[in-house]
Amino acid sequence: MNRKRISRKIIGLIGLMEISAMLILYFIVNFNITEILKTKAMHDMNVIASDRAHMVKMYIRECCSFLDGYSNTSEIHALLENETDENKIKAAEHLTKRYAAGRTDLEGIYAANWNTRIIVHNDPDSVGTIFRDAASAKELKQLITQHDKAFCTGIVLAPVTKKLVISTYAPVFDKNQNAIGFIGAAFYIDHLRKALNNLADKSMAATDYSLINLKTNTYIYSNFSGRIGEECTNPSILKVIQKLKSSTPQKDSASFSNRTTVSVCRYIDEWDWAFVMKNSSKDVFSTITTLRMRLIIVCIVILFSMLSVLAFSVNKQMQPIKAIKTQIDYLKSGDYSHRHELEPYYAREDEFGTITYAVKELQAAMENQSLLFLEMLEAQTVGTLVTDDADKNVILINTMAMKLYGFKPEDKEKINMDDIRTRFSAEETAKIKKIREQTKELKEELIYETCLTRPDGTTIYVLSHAKRVTLSNGDSVVIFSFVDISDRKELEEKLRIRSETDYLTGICNRRSGEQRIEEALKENHSGMFCLFDVNKFKLINDNFGHGAGDDVLITIAEIMKRVFKNTDILVRLGGDEYAIYVNGITDKENGCVILNEFMEQIAGIDLPVLNGHKISVSLGAVIITGDKTFSEIYAKADSLMYECKKLGQNTFKFWDD
Repeated sequence: MNRKRISRKIIGLIGLMEISAMLILYFIVNFNITEILKTKAMHDMNVIASDRAHMVKMYIRECCSFLDGYSNTSEIHALLENETDENKIKAAEHLTKRYAAGRTDLEGIYAANWNTRIIVHNDPDSVGTIFRDAASAKELKQLITQHDKAFCTGIVLAPVTKKLVISTYAPVFDKNQNAIGFIGAAFYIDHLRKALNNLADKSMAATDYSLINLKTNTYIYSNFSGRIGEECTNPSILKVIQKLKSSTPQKDSASFSNRTTVSVCRYIDEWDWAFVMKNSSKDVFSTITTLRMRLIIVCIVILFSMLSVLAFSVNKQMQPIKAIKTQIDYLKSGDYSHRHELEPYYAREDEFGTITYAVKELQAAMENQSLLFLEMLEAQTVGTLVTDDADKNVILINTMAMKLYGFKPEDKEKINMDDIRTRFSAEETAKIKKIREQTKELKEELIYETCLTRPDGTTIYVLSHAKRVTLSNGDSVVIFSFVDISDRKELEEKLRIRSETDYLTGICNRRSGEQRIEEALKENHSGMFCLFDVNKFKLINDNFGHGAGDDVLITIAEIMKRVFKNTDILVRLGGDEYAIYVNGITDKENGCVILNEFMEQIAGIDLPVLNGHKISVSLGAVIITGDKTFSEIYAKADSLMYECKKLGQNTFKFWDD
């Protein structure tokens, strides 16, 4: 009966607190705060839409202003007045390249006559092309001559790059104000897209925004690219836009919402466009949700406080249960030294006495099993580590694991996860962390390799197995087992080095050298590539023997190692042909300094086996700028090398683009 009465009291108190919390939450949320927060959220969204629409206008105006500057130059006027004059064409080409070089967002800029034949373009391949038929060119002329300065015709898909661009045109007039041609430019919309995205905070990350051409009601831009070119069929958006256009006095913005979304429209009368911004009601009114969550937290705190008071009062009457619970916790942790704490309750003739005696018997059985398990664990030749799910505590570690990690036997009770993590580099620690996360999803054993450094400085490689196990109480642990594979890794590394190294000189062989240079070209896009061979090397082999030839090849490789840095790539391509990739060289002056030193040391080779015969090489060098492939720079350097052979001695030349 006492249990029932206590249960009824607990249920009654919890129910009363829940009802009170719900009533408080109901009255606060339904008070005027909800409407105030909604109004503020709508205002904030209007401000964001206004900023984005303004940025669209300012960016397009800036593009048009840029095109106006280009159209008013003397070079363009001179070109369109006499489009066949080579000097005027070259001057206009130079001007066009200079204008294009300063704009990372520029897809193209050009000047053309009214037949739409391009006379000058920043892309030389486009010069001379006619991009419209006669009828379409006539319509374009009528459209352009209606304006006296640069204007935007919309956002279109570029025919070559297949990217969205802002299309702009501007007429060019002679001294008598007669239209003699036009200029055009296209600006990547990505630049505007990034600027628009930078205006939004994290709460607006999922916002849907679009530009609609109201002349055709089609989407000309959207952050959801699949919508571009489609007709806007949303009746709510079209209705609001028409109200904006016809309002007196004319308004430039309006907003509307329903149960799921909130939308804001901004009218851009300059081009008869509409900027539409839409977001979910959940995101826009997230502040209200936050307020509700805070109220729930307050209710939970109150509930927790009341439960704490109840727990304190019940605890005083239920001391035997507490003692049994404490003893079971000791058993769960493997601590069997506190059995005496239950002795006062063994003699009780009620249920508590029976329970405490059963716990005593259970403790004895578990202690025997634990001793057997630990002996088996220590006998293993495989390192074993068991950690908690949070990766904070070491639950079990055997002797072999301690040996592999480099711990002393007396450290066993003090080892924690931070001590173990110090054995691994940051990269390996991140890899192991990822493995731990994968064990949550895959529910199976994962096998991986890693390396660790022990306190004595030795580094070993281990093959590890990791598996997550859920215990009967619902807790999870991660079991790691691992063995030392350092000998195997050392053998693998020796085989790898042998496969990538030239057997005679000790530098890269052709296969590995070409691969490393290709990787450097993709990563750096700069540097100096050199290709050389030994002049009249066949005569050395013929006159002094192949042994002497090998000595020459080895000596040249040693000079390469002395002159060039460890970060440079040294390659023997085969026979007496070598290649060098020098990092950080971007001009001929610095390249000459290094190559002069190299040539001096080559000229100083004095091998007794050659009886005074001097060694010379012919070398072609290429300064790398931009994207290049190994084949391209090899072909250039190879042609230079054969030019140098005609000059004799230790000669080198640079490729002049």
